Amino acid sequence: MIPESNKEGVLPKIFGLILIFLGGMNCMLAWRGSFEVNLSFVFLIVVGIALFCFGVIRAASRGAP
Repeated sequence: MIPESNKEGVLPKIFGLILIFLGGMNCMLAWRGSFEVNLSFVFLIVVGIALFCFGVIRAASRGAP
C-alpha cells in the first residue's frame, strides 16, 4: 500500500510565495519608475514571509518533508 502524502502547510506556503513575489515586483517597478516605494509593498513582503514561515512550521509539525 502506498502511503498518502501529507499536504499540511502547502497552501500557506504557496500564498506566502505569491505575496513575496508580488511585493518584490511592486517594489522593483516603483524603484525603476522613480516612484517612492510605498510601505504597503513592504507590508506585502513581510506578510508573505510570515505566511510562508507559518506553512513551513505547520508542515514540520505534521512530519511532512
